[in-house]
Amino acid sequence: MMTWYDYSNTEDSWDSWDNTEDSWGNQVAWVGTLSVDFGGDTYDDWRLPTTVDGLGIYGTDGTTTVGHNITTSELGHLFYDELGNQGEYDTSGVYVGSGNYGLNNTGDFQDLVSGPYWSGTEYSAITDNAWYFSFHNGIQVTSNKGWHYYGLAVRSGDVAAVPEPATIGLLGISLAGMMVYGIRRRRQCR
Repeated sequence: MMTWYDYSNTEDSWDSWDNTEDSWGNQVAWVGTLSVDFGGDTYDDWRLPTTVDGLGIYGTDGTTTVGHNITTSELGHLFYDELGNQGEYDTSGVYVGSGNYGLNNTGDFQDLVSGPYWSGTEYSAITDNAWYFSFHNGIQVTSNKGWHYYGLAVRSGDVAAVPEPATIGLLGISLAGMMVYGIRRRRQCR
C-alpha cells in the first residue's frame, strides 16, 4: 500500500533548463523535508517515487527500462495501471494518435500535471542523470539532474482518510441515539 501526496511541486515552466529550482537535487531536498498533517497525524517520511534502474534500452512493450508502457516504476504504475492512461505508443509500437494518449484520467488527483516528474532513482550508468516519467506521453527515460521537472511525493503505507465534519456529527448523533435507545430498553426490562 502506498499514499500519494496530491501536490505537484513545480514552477510555471518545467522546460527551462536554466532554472534549477526544480532540479532533481532540489526535488529530493523538498520531499525530504516535507511534513504533512492529516487530521492531527503528521507524516514526514515522504520520498520521490522509485524506478527500477538498469541500462537504458528503449521499447514500447513494457519490458525495457526506457520507453512506453513501463509499469515497473511507481510513476509508470500510477499512470498506466492505477489511472488507466494510454502512452503515445501501444505495446506493439503503434502510435495511438493525438488526443488518445497522455494524462486523460486523473482519478481522485486534483493536482497532477501533464508533464515530466522526477523519480528518486539515479541512473547508475551516468550518475549526472536520474530517471523521470512524463505524464504528457507516458514515457520513462533519464535526464540530466539539472533539468527543471515536477516532484510528486509518495510514502509507503496508507494514510487513513480524515472524516469530514458532517460525518463526525452524524456519527455523534447515531451514538447518542443508540445510548438513549439502550437506556430506554433497560428501563423497560426491569
